[in-house]
Amino acid sequence: MLLGYIRSIIISGIMLVILVLVSACTSSQMLDTEKIHTQGSEEEHHHGEEEQDHDLRVPNAGAVIRILSPGEGDRISTQNVIVEVEVDNFDLTESENHWHVYVDGKSWGMIKGGDTSYVLQGVDPGGHEISVYLATGTHEELEDGSSVTVEMYE
Repeated sequence: MLLGYIRSIIISGIMLVILVLVSACTSSQMLDTEKIHTQGSEEEHHHGEEEQDHDLRVPNAGAVIRILSPGEGDRISTQNVIVEVEVDNFDLTESENHWHVYVDGKSWGMIKGGDTSYVLQGVDPGGHEISVYLATGTHEELEDGSSVTVEMYE
């Protein structure tokens, strides 16, 4: 009888360990998925659902954003589209300040946390205009952004 009781405790302990491991793995996978969307504080984006509205932009007041890469007229693979920007007179780490990236006038992403690069995914081959604009923590975009026209291929 004592042996049966010990056996049931051991089996219960093993089941508990398995349950904890499965739970931890599932939780870790969920965190990794969230990290993909928010690493570098990139917000989830909605391809083509939002168009630019230039009437809602506010003056830059000395703030500047420039696209460093890709360059104007570059021919680049749709698999490796890294948009890199340089920012002056605007602290991307302050008050939830961030920047937006657009492809052909459609919202493609919101980048927060001081990051100055973003990987575009899901862009079709062909000619495209990539635009970037600074935005305040209240989502007011600044008037003057930067844009380049590129040719993308598969």
